[in-house]
Amino acid sequence: MAGSTPNRGVCAFCGLREQNKETGRLLKTSNDKITAHLNCTIFSPKVITTVSSNENFGGFDINSVKKEIKRGKKAKCKLKSCRKRGATIGCDIEDCKKTYHYMCAKNDGAKIINNEEKEKYIILCKHHRTDKQDEAGDSRRSETSSDSSTSSSTDDSDTLGTPRARKKRKKKGNEGKTPR
Repeated sequence: MAGSTPNRGVCAFCGLREQNKETGRLLKTSNDKITAHLNCTIFSPKVITTVSSNENFGGFDINSVKKEIKRGKKAKCKLKSCRKRGATIGCDIEDCKKTYHYMCAKNDGAKIINNEEKEKYIILCKHHRTDKQDEAGDSRRSETSSDSSTSSSTDDSDTLGTPRARKKRKKKGNEGKTPR
């Protein structure tokens, strides 16, 4: 969905202009060179959160955002009705090769796991979103999916594969990064 040149007001990941509750707000750099939805950004696995005011893009390290946008230009979305480049969000099951744009994952029935407390932002494609993940549960994790907007508990395990348990990395000035 992303083009080769930045288009003001268009998300560099998914290529959509609209912003709503599902996409999150559109973040923009001060010079309008980069625009991206909050959810497209936060669910992209190599984007780093930052507490530094230098090169800050809505709480994200701008250089890591640029690298993810570049990486996304090589990856096509697996949603049959899309198949466009810019898909940076992969199913969290290590053996699964499905990659999506954030909204395409929702539209395909993926489980969206948003745990702000643990800074875990992952998806499980519709083939790996089994309800068995909810049995053991972690009460601190909230889940949002295309068919549910309620909070529920989920577990990091999956009977069909091993989740990568990615976590947002933090960057504090020049101090280094916390693994995601």
